[in-house]
Amino acid sequence: MENKQAELLLNQFGDIKPEDRIVDAGCGRGGTSIMAALKFRCWVDGLNISDRQVEHATAQAKKFNLNSRVKFHFRNMLDNGLEPESVSVIWNNESTMYVNLFDLFKEHGRVLKEGGRFVTITGTFTADQKPSLVRDIDQFYGCNIHQLQTYFQALLANGLVPIKVLDLSETALPYWELRRQSTLANGVEEIYQKAFHSGDFRYMLIVAEKMKMTKS
Repeated sequence: MENKQAELLLNQFGDIKPEDRIVDAGCGRGGTSIMAALKFRCWVDGLNISDRQVEHATAQAKKFNLNSRVKFHFRNMLDNGLEPESVSVIWNNESTMYVNLFDLFKEHGRVLKEGGRFVTITGTFTADQKPSLVRDIDQFYGCNIHQLQTYFQALLANGLVPIKVLDLSETALPYWELRRQSTLANGVEEIYQKAFHSGDFRYMLIVAEKMKMTKS
C-alpha cells in the first residue's frame, strides 16, 4: 500500500526526461527516490537531515546500481544548496508537517524551473481551529500538521499555482485499519481512524506548477 501511494505521487510528475533533475525533499530512507530513478531514469537528489538515513539511502542506490544518478545529501530542505531554476520536479512525501510552509515553498520556488512542478501527499485539516485528534497526531510524531488553506496561501505567495488537489482520505483509511492488526501497530492507529471517520483529518494530494514569467 505504501508503494501504491508513492506510485500515485510519481504519476503526477508529468513528462520527465533523462536529462531532468528531480528532488525528494525530506527523503527519509530513500524509497521514493529509488522508485523515481527506476521509473524516469533521470537525475535524482534526496535531501535529509538524518545522516544515518542518508547513509542507508546511499547504500540502497548502490544496491540498485543507481548511485551514478541518485545522490542523497545531508541537507536541510529549507536551504537545499541546489542551483536556482535547476529542478524540473520537487516533492515532499509526508514531510511538509515538519517545517514552515512559507519557508519551504520559497526554497522550492527558487530551485524550480519555470513550469516545473511541486507535488506532495500530506495530512491536513480544514477546520478554522486545529481539531483535538489532529493535535494528538502532532504530539505523537512531534510535528505540526498544517491547515489545507495554508498550503494554498504559501504556494501562491511563492509563485506556485495549484493545478490538482485530490482528497485521498477514503483510500488511506484501510491502511490504518490493517496496520492496527499488524506488528507495526504503535498506538496511533486508533487516533487516525477516529480522525478520518470524523472528517477532522484529511489526506491530500496537491500538485502545483511554478508560474511562467510573461514578457511585457
